Amino acid sequence: MKRRKNSHRAAARNRSRTSSAALPAIVAAGGSLAVGAAGAVELGDLQVQSSLGQPLRASIAYALSPNEMIDERCVMVRSASRDLPGLQNARVRVSKGIISITGTSPVMEPMLSASIVIDCPYSAHVSRGYLLMINPEEIQMPVVRQAGTVSVPAQAPARRATSAPRPAPVATPIEQNSRYQVQPGD
Repeated sequence: MKRRKNSHRAAARNRSRTSSAALPAIVAAGGSLAVGAAGAVELGDLQVQSSLGQPLRASIAYALSPNEMIDERCVMVRSASRDLPGLQNARVRVSKGIISITGTSPVMEPMLSASIVIDCPYSAHVSRGYLLMINPEEIQMPVVRQAGTVSVPAQAPARRATSAPRPAPVATPIEQNSRYQVQPGD
C-alpha cells in the first residue's frame, strides 16, 4: 500500500510539472487569438460636404482586414449624445472604402452627434462616436475694386446703379488719439 501512495504522489507531481510547462504555450496561443481580433474595421474621420440648411452629405473612409466584409445592412447611424441633437433618418451607402451618409431633411443645427455602429457577420463589432460641425452656407459677397465699381459674381444678374458713382475717398492717415467718423464708401 505504501508503494501505491508513492506512485500516486509521483504521478501528481509529473502532471503539475507538465501543466506548468504547457501554460506559457497556452497563454501564447490565446494571446495570438486576441491579436487577431484587434485587426478589425478601422474608421477614419468624418468629412462633411454639406452646409446648414442642406440635407446632410458626409463620408467616412474605412479599412478592412483581409477576410472582413461590410455592407449597408450592418452599418447603422445612431445619436451619440444626450446633450446634442443626433442625425435623424440618415441613409448609409458602402462602396470602395467609403461609408457615405446622406440625410433626407435639411440640417438646421450647427453641431450634431453621431455614432457609427458596424455589426457585420464577417467583421468585428465596431462603434465610433463623431461630432459633426456643419458650417453655414458660404455667401459670395461682391468685391469692391474701385470706389463706386462693384464686381458681381457671374451667377447673379447684373444690376444697374441708381445713383452716380461716388468719388474715391482721399486716403489720409488717421492720427493716433484722434476721432474719425466713418463715411459711406470707406
